[in-house]
Amino acid sequence: MLRPYIIGVLSQKGGVGKTTVAVNLAVALKLTNKRVLMVDADTDNPAVGLHLGMEDAKVGFENLVVDGASLANVVTVHAPTGMHCVLGMLSTKPFQLTNTHVKRLVEELERCSYDFVVVDTAPGLQQEEDMMPFDEAVIVATPDLPALTSALRLGEELKGIKERYTLTLNRVTGRSYELRISEIEDAWGGKVTVAFPEDTTVSESLAAHTPAYLSGESSPFTVAMKKLANACAGKAGGASQHGPQFANWKRLSGERERKESEKISKIAAEALKKEEKRQRALLAEKIEKERAEAESKAKREIESMRKKMEAKAKAEELARKAEMKRKIEARKQVELRKEQAKELRKSAKELKTKGKNKAKKRSKLKKAAARKSQKNNRSKGAAVKRPKNEAADDGNKSLNKIAKARADSLAWGLSPISEPAEEKEKDEDEDDAEAGGASQDTNEASPSPEEGGEEPGGSSEVET
Repeated sequence: MLRPYIIGVLSQKGGVGKTTVAVNLAVALKLTNKRVLMVDADTDNPAVGLHLGMEDAKVGFENLVVDGASLANVVTVHAPTGMHCVLGMLSTKPFQLTNTHVKRLVEELERCSYDFVVVDTAPGLQQEEDMMPFDEAVIVATPDLPALTSALRLGEELKGIKERYTLTLNRVTGRSYELRISEIEDAWGGKVTVAFPEDTTVSESLAAHTPAYLSGESSPFTVAMKKLANACAGKAGGASQHGPQFANWKRLSGERERKESEKISKIAAEALKKEEKRQRALLAEKIEKERAEAESKAKREIESMRKKMEAKAKAEELARKAEMKRKIEARKQVELRKEQAKELRKSAKELKTKGKNKAKKRSKLKKAAARKSQKNNRSKGAAVKRPKNEAADDGNKSLNKIAKARADSLAWGLSPISEPAEEKEKDEDEDDAEAGGASQDTNEASPSPEEGGEEPGGSSEVET
């Protein structure tokens, strides 16, 4: 099966009439009874639809190379000529044509049954591996120095990828300020294929959205375009196999795929390394966290144990101090009790001695009183007899009671009982009174020796 002959219409500089040449070349080839497909591959400024009056297309080039639609589903037929077109939609946002898009387009074009495929490309240079392979590239320029310089640069680029290319000039007026064709051919290093003269028919047809080639066979532009179409028409059916430019494109495409594959593999390997590194970091972080938690737990347990031991030691120390304090207090109490008992014994001894002294004093006073009473009662004949030590016994009993009470209070932890002040004062008052009375009675009753009285130390019946 013969594949179509693919013609690419290119320009390095915009505004030179590239789309005009591409559209009218496709129409001219179609009118030679060839099966022609017009492809608008200008992704920056698609204008083929404007030249053909088909600017309202709903599907087109982007659906083919980006969305993966089949060629048959994106083809629109130009009614006046019957030419098939893959249009660029004006509503589509500009996008960069990549190697993937080019591969998709080439695959579809290799399976189609057209004789010619004319491709209108975007102006400017593209990366070598992203440039479409053509059987022939028609470079369009104008006869001025900027356009020629751009065409020379584009020619060098195509020469490097072994692309077959020709140079055509557009809008030639022959005025003195233009570059002459001979000068352009000298700079180009070859012949100019076709020179399209400046023709008002082109501007009028563009305003009418009709190809200029259909405006009339006698127009200078139509005559020149027929020459270009005839030069290309004989090449239809002669592209049974891909030329060197396709082989070079496939080589570049393969290298691009290999580079992309290597790049993807490298990215995947780096991602794998990063993931392994991240996993190791996470594992190390987890281990470090667990270690830190274990250390923290061990520290807490040690601290808790230390606090418990300190609390226990403190409790034991407090208990020991309390026990020591209790023993000291008990010892003090014992010493105090001993001192109190000693004081009590001393007080009891003093009281006993004092009681004895009082008893003796009372006894003397009573003896004196008894002598006086005997003296007074002799006349009455009554004799009063009293036990010799009765008063002393009463005093001893009183002292013994006080000593016993003090000993009992000391035994029960009470303060020693001292002799009541009132009773003590009472006893002293009684002693003083008795002493005074006895003295008075003695003075009154005791006769002087001249009166026949007895000596103080004499005996009496009471003493007996």
